[in-house]
Amino acid sequence: MFTFICPQCHRPYTRKEQTDHGNRHIFCSIICRGLAKRRTVEQRFWNFVTKGEQCWSWKGAKRNGYGVLGNTKPNSTYAEYAHRISWVIHNGPISTGMCVLHHCDNRQCTNPDHLFLGTKQDNALDRNQKGRWHGHWETAKCCKFGHPWEKSTTYFYKWKEATRRRCKICDKTASHQYYLRR
Repeated sequence: MFTFICPQCHRPYTRKEQTDHGNRHIFCSIICRGLAKRRTVEQRFWNFVTKGEQCWSWKGAKRNGYGVLGNTKPNSTYAEYAHRISWVIHNGPISTGMCVLHHCDNRQCTNPDHLFLGTKQDNALDRNQKGRWHGHWETAKCCKFGHPWEKSTTYFYKWKEATRRRCKICDKTASHQYYLRR
């Protein structure tokens, strides 16, 4: 049995599993779950934010490393990114076609001081300037796990009339992990 704190009433309760099954079982009762659904998006948002000295960490559900909050629009199951909700709470609506970018490069951060608006092009430029883009192998200096692209650590091969490359270290690690799982 595991002990948890209900995010609605803040009382401790016990549960057999440690997993939350997609936030269905994070409440102590059906009543608390129903009350939580009636709260505003802003109230639900603050329930999952932990303020730190710098970044405000998102402790709720995540998609691709970014915090998400479901049911943010009436009669919808649409999930909105937490950093976008934070921007709307602190700065107002986001214009169509604009992205909310992070100065701190922490996907879980919801601190409005670390966020700024930009276009998709601004987002791509920001990503490239910070060295987080590994898609163009001509410009990348290392694989996505940080291994340098050197002749001794790189496989070169042809695929659909293009020369591609793969990291030998990553391939060896993946093969070993596959071997251990069998």
